Amino acid sequence: ESMILPPLRNTLMLSSGCLSCSTNDKFSFCYNSIRMGAIAHIGAVSESPSGNPIWIKTLNNMYYKDLPVGQAFVKDYADYQQWIITLTGDPTLDLNPPTLLDKPLPLPWSLSQ
Repeated sequence: ESMILPPLRNTLMLSSGCLSCSTNDKFSFCYNSIRMGAIAHIGAVSESPSGNPIWIKTLNNMYYKDLPVGQAFVKDYADYQQWIITLTGDPTLDLNPPTLLDKPLPLPWSLSQ
């Protein structure tokens, strides 16, 4: 039930569920996440097969390469357009983490081959 969410208090939401960010539904998970305090949501506007590496690559771009949310998302998005993923929130937001990752997060084993 996408209507039942706790206060999210500046949470960055990444969801791989089908239609988690459907623009046809004002009660979609991504819109409710933003209403409940998420700073951004990256999710599918259509069907979403499992194993999409865009989430890990986006996190690496933010926490390893220190890019703002929007740049972190679009940097690798062209390779994964077929999954119809969208970013909801302020793309200029720069988390400016106090400590960056020493090395990138690994891709799931099935995708790294």
